Amino acid sequence: MSQLPRKALTTLVLIMASISGASLLAIIAVTGVDILLRRFNLAVHGAIDIVELLSALCISFALPYTTAVKGHIAVEFLFRRFNRPAKLVSDSITRSLGILLFAALSYFCFSHGYAMLQKKAVSLTLNIPRFWAYWQAGFAFAVVILIKLYHLANPGKELIKP
Repeated sequence: MSQLPRKALTTLVLIMASISGASLLAIIAVTGVDILLRRFNLAVHGAIDIVELLSALCISFALPYTTAVKGHIAVEFLFRRFNRPAKLVSDSITRSLGILLFAALSYFCFSHGYAMLQKKAVSLTLNIPRFWAYWQAGFAFAVVILIKLYHLANPGKELIKP
């Protein structure tokens, strides 16, 4: 992979990780303020809706970074026993299967999000449209596919150093 697409992908992953971190901080802030206000018999209107949607954003946008740094749990006790060619074949097979899995997840997220858009589905309290949460998850899964393609083309290398 040439430097320009690699840098663009790296930048996209880092932006998504920053958004994920910011949404986690927002979840903490909304929850903390809601807890404090409940001491005075008040509450943050729609706190559950906000936390629910921010949680979807946080989790899905953290996935590309975790994939880029190869931060997922691996079966090391089995993988260590393989010689280099066997490791490459095993790694290629699992990454290819991962690409198929994330392609299916991305497709279903986009199609379900479109169905939610057609139904005009909204959150219960604040009436925030729900389709975008599915679309952003589908986008994040598509980015994971690009990262897995990078790892297939560059075996043994992380896209980003942790």
